Amino acid sequence: MATTNGSGWFVLVGGVTTSDKISCQTSASVDITQDTIEVTCKDNVWKSYISGEKGWTMPFEAIKDEAASSVQAEIIENILTTGGELDVALVYAPTGTIVSGWSGKAILSGVSISTPKNEAPTVSGTLQGTGALTKMVIGG
Repeated sequence: MATTNGSGWFVLVGGVTTSDKISCQTSASVDITQDTIEVTCKDNVWKSYISGEKGWTMPFEAIKDEAASSVQAEIIENILTTGGELDVALVYAPTGTIVSGWSGKAILSGVSISTPKNEAPTVSGTLQGTGALTKMVIGG
């Protein structure tokens, strides 16, 4: 089994290059769901299901970047203004070059800035997928 270090995984926002990564990330993930539809008949003893609609979210957390031109600043500006769709991806890029990942369109459904005493301030949020999440084709 091939395993990777979680430090090599990043959320990208606004594009699909490493320059689009959220700076100083401490956590990045993708949550993929599928609805289940019960199709059990009265005369069955065991429940039966079929696949329903799929969905996904991409939660992230980072140490707050105070730079006015950072991806973090763009994310916060997005939710405060237009709130439109964003190109997003979760990628494995351990040496700065993307090796694999998943990408799609998302809407920022929430962002939180936390500033605890004697700790680093953080920014976290959830990107709500809108449409398909697809495996990225790297190289060719």
